[in-house]
Amino acid sequence: MKGVLESIPEFFQVVIALAVAIILFAMIFQFSGMFKQTDQSILSGKKSDVAKSLAKLIEDCWRNNREGLSPDSAICKIIDIKSDQLVVELDVVSNLNCNFIPDNNCTPNNCGSCISNKYANQDKVLWEVSKNETKLKITYSGSDRIVEVKEVLP
Repeated sequence: MKGVLESIPEFFQVVIALAVAIILFAMIFQFSGMFKQTDQSILSGKKSDVAKSLAKLIEDCWRNNREGLSPDSAICKIIDIKSDQLVVELDVVSNLNCNFIPDNNCTPNNCGSCISNKYANQDKVLWEVSKNETKLKITYSGSDRIVEVKEVLP
């Protein structure tokens, strides 16, 4: 019985050390970027609703990268879209704040009215989407100073 009583303080030291280790690991897991998963969402519905949501995501990506001043490239969002019709660049550009992020060069349509006095190069969105149900990656390109919207290949 005397041996058991003498080992109780050491037992508590081990339990406290394990508790501290678990708390430290939880903090590292929570606050470091090592264990984070890519932010992924699903957009579905009518073509106009999907286009509005994509325009907001493009504007957020532009804003988060210092409105085209950031020299670093970054992935802003990976998103699944399921639209009733194909969303083309003109649909998205018509929902953009053109003074904030202009895009006057749409293929095959004309987006010439989406201009801004703020930028020399008015084509700030690169659109490469050819399906109405696909996975998209919205990225900011620091070298080109544009937002790219591309399909993610399986």
